[in-house]
Amino acid sequence: MNWVVIDSEFLMETADLSTVEVLSLLLLLVVSLVVITVIVQLSLSKKRKTAELSYPKFSDESSLPQRKSSADTFPKPVEEETEIELRREEEFEVTVIDETTNKIVTLTVNPHHTVGSLLDTLIEGLELPKEKTYTLVFDGKPLDEISYNMTLQSCGIKQGEKLILTH
Repeated sequence: MNWVVIDSEFLMETADLSTVEVLSLLLLLVVSLVVITVIVQLSLSKKRKTAELSYPKFSDESSLPQRKSSADTFPKPVEEETEIELRREEEFEVTVIDETTNKIVTLTVNPHHTVGSLLDTLIEGLELPKEKTYTLVFDGKPLDEISYNMTLQSCGIKQGEKLILTH
C-alpha cells in the first residue's frame, strides 16, 4: 500500500489557500478514501457470497449427491395392458350472421376456443379486410377486447347460439 503525505503548510504557500480551505480539502480527501474503501469491501463481500451460493460445499463423501443408475431413470415395463379412455371435448355448432356481407355461417367449435380465435377464423374464412375492426355480438351485447381472451364456454356461448359479426 502506498501512502500519500500531504503537507498542509506546503499547500497553503503554493496554492495560496487559507487554513480552513486546506482543512476542508483534507477532510474531503479522507471522506473520499473512506467511501472508496467501503465500496470495495461491499463488492468483495458480494462476490464471496455469490461464490458461496454457487458452489455447494460437502463435508464428506456421504453428503455428495448420489448418481442414479440407468435402471432408475428408465420407465419400468407395463406388465399388463390398461385401457385409457381419452375424453374428447364436446364440440358444438354456433351460427354467425355477418352484417357486412349478409352471410350466415355455421361453425363447429370447441368450448375452450377463445372469442378472439373465433373472430380470427371468421375474418379469414369470409375474406374480410384485416385492417378493419370487427366485433362479435352475443345476446345483444358486444364482446369487447377483454373477452377476446375468454373461452366460448366462459362467455356462456353454447350449442345453437347465434352471434352477429359487425364492424
